[in-house]
Amino acid sequence: MLHSASPTAVSFPQAVVDGYGPTDFLQIDDHRLTHGTFEDDPESMQLPPDLRSSSPDSFESRFLGASITTCPELVQRANPITYAHAGAPPFLIIHGLSDSAIPPHQSELLYNALAAHDNNVTLCLVSGLGHGFFNRNHLDDGPRAHSKFAALHLPPHPAPA
Repeated sequence: MLHSASPTAVSFPQAVVDGYGPTDFLQIDDHRLTHGTFEDDPESMQLPPDLRSSSPDSFESRFLGASITTCPELVQRANPITYAHAGAPPFLIIHGLSDSAIPPHQSELLYNALAAHDNNVTLCLVSGLGHGFFNRNHLDDGPRAHSKFAALHLPPHPAPA
């Protein structure tokens, strides 16, 4: 739920596009690719290739303020998959099959959780893409799933005045 500056106005997203997001912190290490690709962009360049999510220094552990192996209840509350429910807005989930930072399995988990509740969800697994591909300027040269998704689920922008 998104809140505006007005205390009485509440809005809900019309659609969600998820790119290579973690969805279940405790399953990341078990499915991490050992042969993936880091995209040539600032986001991927900062990711240590051998950092395990279970490490106290991992991004997931630092996000929670404790190693993910020591606080299962906090991890569950932080995992996006925990909040999959019926009536969610349409989801487009895009993940590169060469992602060595967040395994594609994470997107499959989210897809399955949303689909289990009969939500409108699309999973697009893209061969050859690693982590951080949303930062690429030439993403439009690849799969057009995001454009089709936006056309189906979002209102058109008004014409400029």
